[in-house]
Amino acid sequence: MKSIEIYQVDAFTDQLFAGNPAAVCPLDKWLNDDLLQKIALENCLPETAFFVHRIDNIYDIKWFTPEIEMDLCGHATLASAHVLFNHLNLNTKIQPNEQILNEINLDPGGIIITAQANKNNENIDFVSRFFTPQSSILEDPVTGSAHCSLIPYWSEQLQKDSMIALQISKRIGKIFCQNLNDRVLIGGTCQTYLKGHIYIPFDSLNIL
Repeated sequence: MKSIEIYQVDAFTDQLFAGNPAAVCPLDKWLNDDLLQKIALENCLPETAFFVHRIDNIYDIKWFTPEIEMDLCGHATLASAHVLFNHLNLNTKIQPNEQILNEINLDPGGIIITAQANKNNENIDFVSRFFTPQSSILEDPVTGSAHCSLIPYWSEQLQKDSMIALQISKRIGKIFCQNLNDRVLIGGTCQTYLKGHIYIPFDSLNIL
């Protein structure tokens, strides 16, 4: 008899018996959809997610309610990520697919990815990354303007007005955040790397 691991996870909550429950089943290879549907029916949860490791850090995932297969399910995807990182010891930084991101035309604009910080890090409240598809710099190292939107959101989620954020690009930056309801305050520290002079010909200055 084949054995399949199963996890039941409450998503979008920090306590049991709250949030949205999902079953998560890691698979070595895909089983037929009829069997997956029967497992989801037996689980009798809003969603059951099944995933298969494809290559490197890429996974394929399917979602089933007790009645049908879904095109997408957010809370079961989060539950699957929880299983990967907390039970299956996946320990890697998520790398963006530049080709897929560049298919998005925001003209102009950017994509913010954010999450609550790991509870083991008591000094950081939330983390983020910021991508600008179709631009010469795909990922902005530290984005003050993005935190104009992030601060009100996380202030409401965490029920606090003073927060510390970390933008987890390769360069990493720390942002001090304050929510004042009608506006936000953003602060941080700086380090001087270089001091010099720029030489411009007088005939380029247009001096009258």
